[in-house]
Amino acid sequence: MSLARPIQVAGVVDELGLVELTNQRLNIHGLEHISLGGAGQVVKAMILNVWAL
Repeated sequence: MSLARPIQVAGVVDELGLVELTNQRLNIHGLEHISLGGAGQVVKAMILNVWAL
């Protein structure tokens, strides 16, 4: 698989605002910390991993 497809998928995820939407919808307490980018970055990584299969 070429690198272009995951980059395109990442661009769509960014354009749709899925990272921000996920973080807003989960409403994680300020003291809880999943990663620097929050839960939305984790969801984005899972989407990209599916495309990499």
